[in-house]
Amino acid sequence: MLKQQIPVRTFAEWDDKRVGCEEIDLVQHDGGNPSSFFGYTLNVTNVSTGWTKMRAVENKAQERVFAALKHIRQRLPFVLLGIDSDNGAEFINNELWRYCEQEALTFTCGRVGRKNDT
Repeated sequence: MLKQQIPVRTFAEWDDKRVGCEEIDLVQHDGGNPSSFFGYTLNVTNVSTGWTKMRAVENKAQERVFAALKHIRQRLPFVLLGIDSDNGAEFINNELWRYCEQEALTFTCGRVGRKNDT
């Protein structure tokens, strides 16, 4: 139900050149063996400038990813205006949705099953 509330935007539609519009993604570092223990990196990339900030996270739990995003936001050299993510549960959740609503941040995501949208 929440996925239907978040506007879908493909990379081709991302025409917002304002500094502060960020693409967020979680990178899995499994070394080719996803059954073992491994970590992740949250990547936050400014769409306009290409400026990127990363933060290691222990797992994909939404509270850890959300904490990493808030940590990165405090260290951005510009005001955060919006985020665009894929459809993973680490991003598409009530905690991040409410945060974006409270902070007046634009929140968009790519199409389900289309990893190259973002």
